[in-house]
Amino acid sequence: MPGLIDAHCHAYGIDLDLLKLESVPLSYVALVAARRLAAALARGFTTVRDPSGETLGLARAIAEGLLPSRGTSGPVLRSAKPVVTVMCVPPTVSCAVVRRIRSRWSTVVDPLRRAVRDRFRRGAHAIKIMASGVSCR
Repeated sequence: MPGLIDAHCHAYGIDLDLLKLESVPLSYVALVAARRLAAALARGFTTVRDPSGETLGLARAIAEGLLPSRGTSGPVLRSAKPVVTVMCVPPTVSCAVVRRIRSRWSTVVDPLRRAVRDRFRRGAHAIKIMASGVSCR
């Protein structure tokens, strides 16, 4: 049944081991993500929203038909860019996954507001806000 919308898909989430994923080259992750999105299209998802990935380049490649696949390159990809959040604890060396998604941390409102506006200026289709913050313990 074509026309489905996946409102929460982590295109770059190619492995559940987040520390292992940190060591994988981003170019490889993007190619695996493209294959995953083509599979989503084959299952009937014509639009996919990635709430926290830096997937604007992948979305553009799909829109321009740059990715090879059977018949079509992939679903329409909507990106929220990196998440916006407050910082619960200072980032540590062990907090690799939070650095990878390049979230914007702050404990005051104005920098967060600027971060949201900046993301829209840079092409984000939506904003994911992690209101409870990020804990890197």
